[in-house]
Amino acid sequence: MGVLRKAINFQHLLDRLTGQEKIGIYIFGTGYGGNLVLENLKLYTSYDLYELKGFLDNDSKKNGIMLKDLPVTTPSSDIIDANDYIFIASDKYADEMKNQLLSLGVNEANIVHSDQYLEELLPQNAFKYDLEMQMNGESSHSLILRQIKPKSVVLEIGTATGYMTKYLKETLQCSVTGIEVDQLSAAKAAVYADKMIVTDLNNFEWVGKLSNNKFDYIILADVLEHLQNPYEVLQRTVGFLKENGKIVASIPNIAHNAILMDLMQDKFKYHSFGLLDDSHIFFFTENTIRHLFHSSGLEICQWEKIIVSPKNTEFKQNYDRFPYAVKEYLQQRATGEIYQFIVCGRKVADLLKNKRVVFFGSGLSNQLLLQCFPVKVDYFVEDNPKRWNSIVNGLPVYNSSVLLKENTKDLIIIVASQFYTAFSKRLETMGFEERHHFYSSELFDSFLDMKLHFNRAIK
Repeated sequence: MGVLRKAINFQHLLDRLTGQEKIGIYIFGTGYGGNLVLENLKLYTSYDLYELKGFLDNDSKKNGIMLKDLPVTTPSSDIIDANDYIFIASDKYADEMKNQLLSLGVNEANIVHSDQYLEELLPQNAFKYDLEMQMNGESSHSLILRQIKPKSVVLEIGTATGYMTKYLKETLQCSVTGIEVDQLSAAKAAVYADKMIVTDLNNFEWVGKLSNNKFDYIILADVLEHLQNPYEVLQRTVGFLKENGKIVASIPNIAHNAILMDLMQDKFKYHSFGLLDDSHIFFFTENTIRHLFHSSGLEICQWEKIIVSPKNTEFKQNYDRFPYAVKEYLQQRATGEIYQFIVCGRKVADLLKNKRVVFFGSGLSNQLLLQCFPVKVDYFVEDNPKRWNSIVNGLPVYNSSVLLKENTKDLIIIVASQFYTAFSKRLETMGFEERHHFYSSELFDSFLDMKLHFNRAIK
């Protein structure tokens, strides 16, 4: 590789690309490297400066096929003109490929290794989030990918350079649509995506570009914290889920003990990565993540957590630096060492499909929810005898004991959030299970929010 790179007169190529003569280009190699060179040429070099003639490949089975609308041919002096440039798109066989081209009479100055081409074009730190996909560990990305079923239709928002996209496509055989703001990263990820949209999530152009698409899974891996309005972005994505589809996101925990320990020392230093990545705009705790999902009409059906001790974070904090009482308090915090949350959500509307719905509590909050609830509610139940056998908003109010007569497979009980602790204990003693038979009314707040927006629009 070192010998090859020294032999490349790359400035000669740049001079040709900026000259008046239009040059021909072949890409030698049809694998990942070849596709990557093609995507970058399309993005970063004017078509007025060159003509893409096709791919070269020594595999005779590929001779004559079309790849990315370009012909694939076996290298031959009959097809390569004297002024054509050949981009070698392989690390392993680069020297052999170069020698083969030289034997065909190709000018050495016209042989370009794709790595050097990209290095000349890319700005420093262009691939800040270019990572290797390790499935044998407990990284947030591996935990996300383990939730994706093979051959699913996936929208990956924030592909970076495609390390997850590649696994989705090649290992899980998924159909993948990608969205990425950075053109350089998108070009790398596009090799594995069925469709790539290069756009800024904050301007919502992507909504129109997705149009009528529906997905089994939507992945937001370390994305929401970078957005100006993560609430609206998440709400918009929900509309692209298939029935029973899921949104899977990884989100850093701003309430990690390492950050609290820094704050106690009057520090709040941003880093180039991690919990205080210098490109983060929004910050989340466990409770605010729950609110984010619920307000978007999503029930959180699965939580996973990445645990990292403060001393092993980028902050290099140590509990022993603090008084015993502070140390003890920090170590007892339930979310104190959670570095990231991996959250899986499904549409609240999917929970209600083919279910009978009963409201536990006939107070004002459930009455308001009733007015905008998307499915029929059968009745209220109460533990307060004074309300039994009354009518509230057109629905009867019964003793909660009537629930014991219901077929639990077809029933969902919505519990008034302000009395959730007391009512949920009552339901558990009756044999009902939380998040299986009953839910807090807080989960359905998105229906109230939609009604408020509608009323404001009318006014």
